[in-house]
Amino acid sequence: MLRWNELQRITSRQNSLVKETVSLLQESKAKRENLILIEGLRHNSTALEAYGYRYIFFPDDPEGQACFDQLSGQLDLDPDRVRRLAPHIFTQIAATQHSQGVISVVEAPRLPDLSQTEAMPSGNYLVLEQCRDPGNLGTILRTADALGLAGLILLGDSVWPYNSKALRASMGSALYVPVWQADNVHQLKAQLPKHDLLAADMAGTSLASYKPAIPERHYALLLGNEAHGLSSEAKARADRLISVEMTGRAESLNLASAAAIMAWQLQRLYR
Repeated sequence: MLRWNELQRITSRQNSLVKETVSLLQESKAKRENLILIEGLRHNSTALEAYGYRYIFFPDDPEGQACFDQLSGQLDLDPDRVRRLAPHIFTQIAATQHSQGVISVVEAPRLPDLSQTEAMPSGNYLVLEQCRDPGNLGTILRTADALGLAGLILLGDSVWPYNSKALRASMGSALYVPVWQADNVHQLKAQLPKHDLLAADMAGTSLASYKPAIPERHYALLLGNEAHGLSSEAKARADRLISVEMTGRAESLNLASAAAIMAWQLQRLYR
C-alpha cells in the first residue's frame, strides 16, 4: 500500500506536470484534451472509481494527508500518478480558493451525438437550446440529478457541461447525469417520438393549469437561451408551450430557476 511519505513531492512552479495541469483551467484546453479537474474528497471518492484518473494531487499539509489516507484506503493508487504538492503550488491548480485537500485529472465523459444514438433511456429529459451560462447549466444538471431525470440534451451551440464553473455549480452531478448533444430540435423529435415535447415560453399555458393528455407518457422540457429564449423553430415543433405564472413584479425567471420549478411540477403530473 502506498504511503504518504513515499509520494513524489513537487515544489517548483516550473514543473512540467504542474504547468500542464494549470493549462486545464482554460476551457478551450480542457475541452480539446477532454480532461477535467475534480476538486474535493467527496466528488473524487466516486469519480475516480467511475472514470479512472491521469493524476491525483494532494497539498503537502494535514488536510491533504487526510484525503490521501481515505482515498488510498479506497483505491489502489498508482505511485507514478500521484503527487504531493507544496501548498503554494497546489493553489495554482485549484479553481477554488479553498484547496479541499485533493485534485484529480480525469477524462471527461463523452458527449454522444443524439442523431447517432440507437436508443434513448426511458424517462424524462431537460433540453437546453444554446445555453451559454455554465452556472445555469451546472445548476440544471444538479436539478436533473435530484429529480431522477433520464438526462439532459444540449441543442445548438451550448456551453461545455464539464468546464470548471459548470462542475462546481452542479456539485458533482455533471459527472453522473447523462448528457447528449444535438444540432436542432428536428433530431430531438426523431429520437423521442413518443415524448411530449413541452417548450417553456412566457406566452404558453400556465403550468398550474396544464394537464398531460396521457400522464403515463414521458416528457422532454425544452428551455431556451438566457438572453433570447427559444428559437421560433423550437416553439413551432413543440407539442405545447407552457409557462410559470408569476404574480410578483419580476418580469422573468433565471433559466435554472425556471427549469427547477417546471421539472418538479412535471414530475408530479407525469406518472
